[in-house]
Amino acid sequence: MFVLEASHLKKWFADRLVFALDQFQIKTGEKIGVVGVNGAGKTTLLRVLAGEEPADEGQVVRRGTMEWIRQFDDSGYGGEPTLPPASTMSGGEWTRSKIISALAEKPALLLADEPTSHLDIESVQWLEKELYQYAGAVLLISHDRALLDAVCTKILEVENGQVRLYQGNYSDYRRQKEHQRERARFEYEQYIAEKKRLTEAAIEKSRQSKSVLKAPKRMSNSEARIPLNKLKGSSKEAKLEKQAKAIRSRIEQLEKKEKPAELPQVQFDLDVFQPIHGKNALQIEHLHKRFGKKNLFDSFSCTIPAGKKVALLGRNGAGKTTLLKMIAAQVPGVKIAPSAKIGYFDQKLDHLDEEKSILDNVKKDSPYSEMFIRTILARLLFPQETVYQPVRLLSGGEKTKVALAKVFLSDANLLLLDEPTNFLDLFTREQLEHVLKAYPGTILFATHDRQLMMQLVDHVLVLDKGKAVYFAGSYEEYTENQRRTRDLSEQECKQQLLQAENQLTELIGRLSMPQKGEDQEQLEARYQELLKEIKKLRR
Repeated sequence: MFVLEASHLKKWFADRLVFALDQFQIKTGEKIGVVGVNGAGKTTLLRVLAGEEPADEGQVVRRGTMEWIRQFDDSGYGGEPTLPPASTMSGGEWTRSKIISALAEKPALLLADEPTSHLDIESVQWLEKELYQYAGAVLLISHDRALLDAVCTKILEVENGQVRLYQGNYSDYRRQKEHQRERARFEYEQYIAEKKRLTEAAIEKSRQSKSVLKAPKRMSNSEARIPLNKLKGSSKEAKLEKQAKAIRSRIEQLEKKEKPAELPQVQFDLDVFQPIHGKNALQIEHLHKRFGKKNLFDSFSCTIPAGKKVALLGRNGAGKTTLLKMIAAQVPGVKIAPSAKIGYFDQKLDHLDEEKSILDNVKKDSPYSEMFIRTILARLLFPQETVYQPVRLLSGGEKTKVALAKVFLSDANLLLLDEPTNFLDLFTREQLEHVLKAYPGTILFATHDRQLMMQLVDHVLVLDKGKAVYFAGSYEEYTENQRRTRDLSEQECKQQLLQAENQLTELIGRLSMPQKGEDQEQLEARYQELLKEIKKLRR
């Protein structure tokens, strides 16, 4: 059964086509991801499908109930999230409450617009499980690649005003897109080769035609005065010129193929980049931090080797941003290598000059050439002349990209990045991943982007319940270690539960048939204790 059917939809903003969608259907239970660059029209598409905005053309048929998990409302870029008046909830708590409320309604179709915003990894994994198990249909806008892979079986792409449906999850979609690019590249190369062959053939025919018109060297003066078109070769010349014209016509009739856009490769100039000399980039010794009664970390110590890319993990409020700020300020207990220079990225973006261009902002204090800076900006999807736009005209996501480029193209060699993928679309996140992979320095970054961690991370630093743990291994190794620990813990719980249940069975027998001299009150008290223990272990 279809819960939604759309046909021949079009939506315009003034003279700009936001999207055109020919045919689209959502079956009961389907999980469909919606992807596209920021500003492509993804949210507008969902609003039209939900009936909250009218389509300029086409129609939508809806069957069954519908619920929204709306995009979290920020009061301003980098500011505190807008919550209901007098709310004591954090952004993550507010988002989670909206998700729970929408799921509780059990709609036939659940629309979700960036539901992972402000959620920590634990909450994202919870949402992933809930959406995967949800019986109804889901239409999901998300920049979380791991979530799209785990939940979705189809991907709806909004690109340059066109909407296309791809089978499979996000990784399947990317493979199909890459195949399309390879095919386009092959067709372009074939087009160029054929055009070159025909052009050379036309030139050769024209050359042969002209050579026929030349008077032979042994021709007499009287023969040379005879008009060329009267000579025997004129018919051959006409034939050759006709062939050349036919070839030129074939060139014009060739189906033109555009050269696929190719992103430049990133290779940092190691003659310009100054590495950290020595084994370690950063040492933390007995670092403490409290907020009121809350202990963020207590007597925390660790060493981060030079050149490593370290993920900083923890729930919302665990102290990740606080730790990065303390390292940036080099508070007592924080020691950086003498040759280390810190580059710090946060969400405030207050080190950008709004009136200067993208290029001028990044060039300031950068030791790299303008050509390399433009290569990095192109990789971050700032092509050609757009680098001359003033920063004040950019969207929040575009400003984030400029601020990031300014940090890792500075003379820093120890980067502290606080949620660098926030406000970035899927495709920019992938390009940032390539740039950070190529970066030759040390990086400590707080993030909830699991795909970025899987591709980038050497070590993991975890803040949890007032403790800080440094794990010298990749993110995959860390999660596998956590899984093994959790499995062992569950096995121990099962053994303890079995023992408690056996003790309870024995105790019930003793209570039903008390022996002489046994204290009934003690037996009853032990019975209540076992009931509580069993309830806890089962939970």
